[in-house]
Amino acid sequence: MSCDDILLHIQGYPDQTAPEAIDAALAVARAVSGRISALAVALSVASGHTLALDHMLGLEGIAEETEQRCAATCREALEDFRGKAGAAGLLHDTETISVDLGLEPLRRAQAARAFDFSIYSPPAGGPDKLLAETLILLSGRPVLILPQGHTGALERAVVAWDGSPAAARALNDALPVLRAARAVKVLSVGDESAHRVAPWPQAVRHLQRHGVHAEGASVAPNGRSTAMALEHQVEVERADLVVLGAFGHSRLREIVLGGVTEHMLSRPPAAVWLSH
Repeated sequence: MSCDDILLHIQGYPDQTAPEAIDAALAVARAVSGRISALAVALSVASGHTLALDHMLGLEGIAEETEQRCAATCREALEDFRGKAGAAGLLHDTETISVDLGLEPLRRAQAARAFDFSIYSPPAGGPDKLLAETLILLSGRPVLILPQGHTGALERAVVAWDGSPAAARALNDALPVLRAARAVKVLSVGDESAHRVAPWPQAVRHLQRHGVHAEGASVAPNGRSTAMALEHQVEVERADLVVLGAFGHSRLREIVLGGVTEHMLSRPPAAVWLSH
């Protein structure tokens, strides 16, 4: 199993993809011996008013300026990507599509369906949760979230394992990335005494059979939420990657009660690999 067809999501104005995010994505492709493409979305900002009212309020000019700025930043980012990926021998392709404002998440998810996985690097202002969630839920492919400042090194990984179908999918999807890691720790959050058999050994066995240097452990929550206990262990392990089954509970329950996926999207402690 390999990841030779990776997609990087390039964003323009106002949420611009930083050059450092491109460097990090290329580091990921290099680590898994894969090649990478980039998709930029040039937004079409259409107003819902009449043409006369647009003219009176100056909205038409604002929309046109926004579209031009977005197109310009997308071109700059793609040029940077092409130069760096080409020089490193990692380049597959680049594409720019024009999409009405509001349809960007769906179009990106549709495009990501024909790749091994896609990479989303949130801008400095924070993650676009609608975009991230749409990619996770509707692309049908794994999504790697690379937070600001991450170098793309994925040498120490933590796998969140509860034996659920979502966790199983994430574990399998992430095998090429986990093989490239130097250390992998499979963690099950919960009181081990409550189970006859801890839930992590089977996952560790599976990884080891695929050549992954994996260990496992159970983590007592000690009054913390599962998300907080997992985040603490990521810090303890000095992990630069978390592998997670996304939205193991219903989407509504995640919103109302909170959940590990929501927590990791809002404040990722490392790169986060999410499969649904």
